[in-house]
Amino acid sequence: MCRVTRATSYREESFWDYAAEANEETMVIALVETKEAVAVIDEITQVAGIDVILPGRGDLSSSYGMSGHLEHPIVNAAADRVIKAASQTTGMSAGMVVFKADEARSWIDKGALFMMFSQDSRMLMNSYRTAIQVMRAAVSEPNGAR
Repeated sequence: MCRVTRATSYREESFWDYAAEANEETMVIALVETKEAVAVIDEITQVAGIDVILPGRGDLSSSYGMSGHLEHPIVNAAADRVIKAASQTTGMSAGMVVFKADEARSWIDKGALFMMFSQDSRMLMNSYRTAIQVMRAAVSEPNGAR
């Protein structure tokens, strides 16, 4: 049944074997993105099946009425509280999204073990900006890009 398909990563195995493995290998990441969620973080850490809890500083900043201020002391205190609660729960890890590589060390020192760098939309936009610059340079030179 369902051999050598995309769903089984083109492997010779049954769909059921694939599904069992996929279910075992699935990581559940809970995003904490509101001040209400921060207030009940100890209860959230008790939910069975969560592997990582990650504070979303962008949405947290909005929830606290300071949209876009990811480094604001109130936002950082909320993120610290989430990381501390997750890192003290057996079988759970704390995570963080960083936008500069040098941010990672400070969050690791606070207990975050799961690190995400940037975000897909930001990385995609940066790639397009670079591609546009290359294309503009290529079409502006008489003999193309060098």
